Amino acid sequence: MTDLAARANGGSVLSASDEFFVPKESLIRSTDPVSRKGESGERGGMYDGWETRRRRDGESDWVIVRLGEPGLVDHIVVDTAFFRGNYPAAITIETIYHLGHPTNDELEQNQRWTTAVAHGACQGDSKNEFSLESPVAATHVRLWIHPDGGVARLHVLGRVLPDPRRHHTNSFDVAALDNGGTVVDQSDNFFNPASNVIRRGAASTTKDGWETRRRRGPGHDWLRVRLGSEARIQQIVIDTSCYIGNAPQQFQVSVCTSTEENPGEDAGWTTLLGKQSLLADQVHYFIPEVSTTATHVQLDIFPDGGLARFRIIGLPTLQAREETALRWLAVLPIDTATELLRQIGSTMDPSLFVSAAGSAHSISTLVEALDAASDSAVGETLCRLVNVEEELRERVATW
Repeated sequence: MTDLAARANGGSVLSASDEFFVPKESLIRSTDPVSRKGESGERGGMYDGWETRRRRDGESDWVIVRLGEPGLVDHIVVDTAFFRGNYPAAITIETIYHLGHPTNDELEQNQRWTTAVAHGACQGDSKNEFSLESPVAATHVRLWIHPDGGVARLHVLGRVLPDPRRHHTNSFDVAALDNGGTVVDQSDNFFNPASNVIRRGAASTTKDGWETRRRRGPGHDWLRVRLGSEARIQQIVIDTSCYIGNAPQQFQVSVCTSTEENPGEDAGWTTLLGKQSLLADQVHYFIPEVSTTATHVQLDIFPDGGLARFRIIGLPTLQAREETALRWLAVLPIDTATELLRQIGSTMDPSLFVSAAGSAHSISTLVEALDAASDSAVGETLCRLVNVEEELRERVATW
């Protein structure tokens, strides 16, 4: 699962009820908390995390985090590392799926927050883990600590839920984390995990990429990516920026189409790019001789080394576009679905709409149900909103 809240994945700590002792921003660092025992500031002992003052009013403290990307939240980890006499007795987790770009005030005052974890007991200096009964679609998370205290890290684990409204007719990086891509396997992550290579933006140091240990025997290293959408691959980008004395000598790329999360060696892999040379500290662009459709990509590096970023530029297939749209619509909270239906001018009951999206086999099926339940034909408006309009469907079908 992906840490949707991590700063490295685009997360941000927006606001908090109090941060008297230690500021809130450390909550979503990707690094493990460290002990600051013996260090003191003007307001008391120093900690790697977020800490509020002691409450005397019977209320509780809170902090709001914007997820790096909208996602389906499965699991929460509240890490109280090194908070031993000043950790909260319990926590509550609330989620919200908000269309657009709400201000902090709008989020704080919003009445649509729903409880995902209610008063979960906490232990000090521990990783307190909470599994949700079922995945919840969210763009923001609010952590309540009862009544006050300190938390080192907040991890919101789940799977990115790509918003189909952003997927226009142009090609894009279908391997990127923010477009639903996932590194499902790797040969080695001794120095840094392979999941770094599909993060947004450029790497600033070698710590931002993937680096394997030095090989002293036969073999080579590799990573495997499940694309966010099945797509026709048009370009491959291999970025060795920052890797000056430890870039791989060569690489090759293989692809397959599979319904499995992590297909094995017998999944019918075919070579998309044969062995190519790589240079240190450089962005390389490669265009395959044959444009191939795939759901998974394997990158082999020879013999070992490090990469900053791995990009797969492709055009999602018609079926993948429809699946992405239906998957997104089927998990929208009712309040969010209500707003979406209002935007397209539909009078359909939002509960029925979400249910219809979950059972629809194609976007056409959903359009029929939507038009039948509305005062006017709005199905094509929805298709335009989620980038599967008729004109585009016809165009993609010929590509």
